Amino acid sequence: MKAIELTEKANEDLESIWFYGYSQFGIARADEYIRQMSGRFTQLAEHKIGRRRGELGGDICSLPYASHVIFYLDKPLLIRIIRVLHHSQDVESRLYWL
Repeated sequence: MKAIELTEKANEDLESIWFYGYSQFGIARADEYIRQMSGRFTQLAEHKIGRRRGELGGDICSLPYASHVIFYLDKPLLIRIIRVLHHSQDVESRLYWL
């Protein structure tokens, strides 16, 4: 299995997602949403299930999860999660993670 690394921006995204979930649905649902999303990170490290996003430049890949999209780089020994954005967010305006 590949190692999983989150960028600072990805960590900030997850924190924001958790706080939103907490404020709207409570602690149990916020925790569960983040737990399940983290499970998707593990799946990325074990299987090639995302898709390459050439239109975003570089080797960026993505995988949807519920209301969000996980953006990552698939390296030989590492999955680097670069952002986790709500599906309604403008991805191209958030390319500053590169």
